[in-house]
Amino acid sequence: IPLFCRRDEAASLVTQAIGVGAVFAYVFVVSLVFFFLLKWTLGLRVSEDQEIAGLDVFEHGGTSYLFED
Repeated sequence: IPLFCRRDEAASLVTQAIGVGAVFAYVFVVSLVFFFLLKWTLGLRVSEDQEIAGLDVFEHGGTSYLFED
C-alpha cells in the first residue's frame, strides 16, 4: 500500500500507474515506427559535406560566426 493513501485509494493509484505504463508503451512504439519511416524515406541526418560546411550555410545561405585564420 503506497504511503499517504487509504486502502480504497491504493487500487486507484495502481490503475493510474497501469494507465501511465500503457500510454508510455504506446507512444514509444508509435514514435519508433515514425522515426524508422522518417529515416527510411527522408533521412534524419545531413550529408557529411553539409555538416562540414555548416548547417547555417546549407539551410540559410549565410554564416553565423566569423572565423579568422
